[in-house]
Amino acid sequence: LLRLDADGPPERRAPDLPGVARWLDAAAASAASGLPMDRGGWWFEAGGWLDPRALVQRLLATPGVRFRGGHEVTRLERGGGGWVLRDEGGTAMAEAALLVLATPSCLPSLLASARLACGPALQSVRGQLSLWPEGGLQGPLADLRAPVSGQGYALRRPEGSLLAGATAQHNDDDPQVRAADHAHNVHRLTALLGHAPDASLSWNGRVGWRWHAPDRLPLAGAVPRPGTWDAAADRGLRWVPRCDDLYVCSGLGSRGLTLAALAAELVAAQAAADPWPVLRDLAEAVDPARGR
Repeated sequence: LLRLDADGPPERRAPDLPGVARWLDAAAASAASGLPMDRGGWWFEAGGWLDPRALVQRLLATPGVRFRGGHEVTRLERGGGGWVLRDEGGTAMAEAALLVLATPSCLPSLLASARLACGPALQSVRGQLSLWPEGGLQGPLADLRAPVSGQGYALRRPEGSLLAGATAQHNDDDPQVRAADHAHNVHRLTALLGHAPDASLSWNGRVGWRWHAPDRLPLAGAVPRPGTWDAAADRGLRWVPRCDDLYVCSGLGSRGLTLAALAAELVAAQAAADPWPVLRDLAEAVDPARGR
């Protein structure tokens, strides 16, 4: 993965990390990426990209995991065996002794249905990426052989298509792929690589949403108990009483693939009373009780 430096050659802001990242000048960056570059960047030798869908499928294939899709949970309530999950009609869909809420958009309503709440309110950011199919690319872009990022990103998928993006629009619920957003991606792609696809090429796109807290940090940890939050929080987050069977792992924003595993490890450690994978100050930075 080549991360181009937007501010020009660094004043050795950080030393090379052998086997991880090293600085390349423009000539070396050109050789690494397959494209003529007018500036250098950081070459992450152990970096790259992955297919999110393939990763999810791999994780769902873990022994003991059972996935149920196509159902919408709208209400939580206490039951004899822990938490009961109900749909809009009130039908009980599942019951669990311990529950982790990993959904962003309906997190407030689900917690409110159980008379609970978190601290930071999550905000949505709409993003659209652009995709040019295999065989449609000509010229330098057809030679791109490593993911390149900076102001935006570009990568060649295994079948040869080019993926670039992405836009960022706050509080935009439009699910339609828009030509104006495609033009924005083309502009950023041109600024990033110095080249753009032929304007006559057909293209595709995809729209998705990222959810984040105002401080851009995720929510990972136990949900505060109702009625005891404000008074206890004055003494520090560690003193806030918690639900020991209800956790949140959400608000990962644009860093979902890189933060999800560590956030999940933190939640699992708290739920199982195991040693935490991060120090307390880092855990409190992502605590769902913060910002009250």
